[in-house]
Amino acid sequence: MGHICHPVIVPGILQTADYARTLDRHYFPNDSDGELERHVALRMQQQHSVTRQRQPVRLSVILHENVLRTIVGGPRVMAAQSRHIADLRTRENVQVRVLPLRAGLPTGAVVSQFIVMTFPKDSRGKPVEPTIVFAESCRIADESPK
Repeated sequence: MGHICHPVIVPGILQTADYARTLDRHYFPNDSDGELERHVALRMQQQHSVTRQRQPVRLSVILHENVLRTIVGGPRVMAAQSRHIADLRTRENVQVRVLPLRAGLPTGAVVSQFIVMTFPKDSRGKPVEPTIVFAESCRIADESPK
């Protein structure tokens, strides 16, 4: 049994369907096409909270430059993924920062990937939903023989 967590991939909430599909096919080759597509659909559904017209979630992301340079699925998939991130960051509710390679290795405690989602306020100034910290969990790949 192996645990799969990589700090060098695009967080799920920012992934394109092709990027997500490529990762899942690589790491979970025993999943059926239907299972893979359900996982991809779930990621796309999570993105809807950020891209919806009415009261979208505010998203602030810091990516290490390695994330953008790690090839997943080839040049076409990576080009589309980069365009997707660039398009998302033009939204008022999305902020994406890139930590350049020259900054070196971040020091301090090692922290898993996480996302803090802050929702808009209603007409009385109260949050529509509570702030959520979303830690993308690692799927466990069963590598035992079947």
